Amino acid sequence: MKKGFTLIELMIVVVIIGILAAIAIPKFSSIQEEAKKAACRSNLKNISTAEAMYYARLGHEYTNAAGLESSGVLGNASGLVCPSDAVAYTYTPAATTYTVECTSGGHGSVVDGVTSWQGETV
Repeated sequence: MKKGFTLIELMIVVVIIGILAAIAIPKFSSIQEEAKKAACRSNLKNISTAEAMYYARLGHEYTNAAGLESSGVLGNASGLVCPSDAVAYTYTPAATTYTVECTSGGHGSVVDGVTSWQGETV
């Protein structure tokens, strides 16, 4: 008698692998999006901290992202974009307040150092 696999056995293995792949690929995609969301929120928090430092050092709000860079509080503010779709953040400085918002994907915002996602599981 010959040793080896029959065609039916090989087909069953291929079907099982296909079912496992069909389950794993969507799960991997959602995990990848959650990682991008966490990175976006980290960027938002870093920018808002830089805004607070800028105001504390100079006593007035900045006018654009280049102001954060030139003052030394944030290395490359213009390079910080949402990792999900590379859209720049919205900066809204005011006299003694500041707001940083992700304009894509609803990842959140930071207003005066308070994150919109506090209490939410990232």
